[in-house]
Order: sequence, then structure tokens, then C-alpha cells
Amino acid sequence: MGESGALLLRYRVAQESDATIVQVAGEIDLATSDEFAQAVAQALAGSSSKVVVDLRDVTFMGSIGLSVLLSAHRDAEQAGRSLRVADGGAIAHRAITISGLDQVLAVFGTVDDAVRG
Repeated sequence: MGESGALLLRYRVAQESDATIVQVAGEIDLATSDEFAQAVAQALAGSSSKVVVDLRDVTFMGSIGLSVLLSAHRDAEQAGRSLRVADGGAIAHRAITISGLDQVLAVFGTVDDAVRG
């Protein structure tokens, strides 16, 4: 599990049978965006065709976090891979919806749905 910003952000990248899962908890803001980007990049560097970013335990999602997701989505598409977002929590869901990224990203309510979707 990676940690940054005095425990403002915690993440874990795990290879599951059908996808690589990036579990994220805490705040995604300017202070933690580099670590968030590194976690997602680590997952995209793996061999799985599907990468799921699990945001259910995110307590704050700033615009920089949305930018990281959009960049990762583009990187995944260029590599012929699928980036999926499980926004399970109200905070991440609200940020993604208000920004309109739910029209660009593959967004699901749960990790299981994202893996199957």
C-alpha cells in the first residue's frame, strides 16, 4: 500500500484474475495528485487489459484528480486497454458527474460491476 501526504492518500494496486484494481482512499488534491497518478500508471503498466480505479473510499476529489483520470483514460485507450472507474462513494460520484466525465469515462457503481462491465 502506498501512502503520501501524511496519510492524506492511501492506495493499493492489486492484480485480480480479470483486472488490475487500484484501491484509493483519502483525499485526491494537489498535494496527493502525483501519488494518485503514479498508482494509476503502475496499474496501466501491468499486463491486464482492464484497469479499475476504485474510488469508494475517497473523501475529497479535486479537479486535479479528475485530470489524472482523464489522462489515464487516454493512455489506456492508446494502449488498447480499458480504464474503468468504480465511483461507489458519493464524493467521487458527484465530482465525476458534475464535471461531465461520466460521459467520457466508463463509470460503474461497484468494482464488481466495473470488472464485469
